Order: sequence, then C-alpha cells, then structure tokens
Amino acid sequence: LALCLEGLGRTWGVAGRPAVAAQLLGAAAALREAQGSPLHPAERAAYDRDLAAARAQIDEPTWAAAWAQGRALDGVAASAYARAVVAGTQEPGDA
Repeated sequence: LALCLEGLGRTWGVAGRPAVAAQLLGAAAALREAQGSPLHPAERAAYDRDLAAARAQIDEPTWAAAWAQGRALDGVAASAYARAVVAGTQEPGDA
C-alpha cells in the first residue's frame, strides 16, 4: 500500500497538487515506519527528487500540515483518501 501511495503522491506532485502529494506521501511514510519497511535504496534518489519538487510548490507550514494529516491516516483511511482523490480527477466529458 505504501508503494502505491508513494506513486500517487509523486504523480500529484508533478501534476501541481502539492498538498495532495504531501498527504499521500505522509501516509506512505507513516505506513512504512509502522511496518518497518523502508523505501528501497534504488528508489531513494527519485523519491527524494520528486518530494523536493512537490515541496517547493507550497509554503512550509502548508506542506507540514498536509504531511501531518497524511501521517495521521491508517492504511484503510489512506486507501480511501487515495481512491477519492483519483475519482475526483476525471470530470464528465474528459477523455
């Protein structure tokens, strides 16, 4: 689940939605910590690059608040949040 949340978070960061990215990435970080499952070293550089890019799009207090909101989610809530975010990305008539 953490890997999926990271992928979605990184995607939303690139898409210019840094607060959503922070919530998803914060949730993923908390899940990884709780499970004792750190990010694979081969993924670290790309993750850090995408995290920094998303973080640079908003001010630090906003990022920190969104990150904390994500960290507060358990796996079920994080999954539900991710599904809701994805469901809201396609408006009727969009291809």
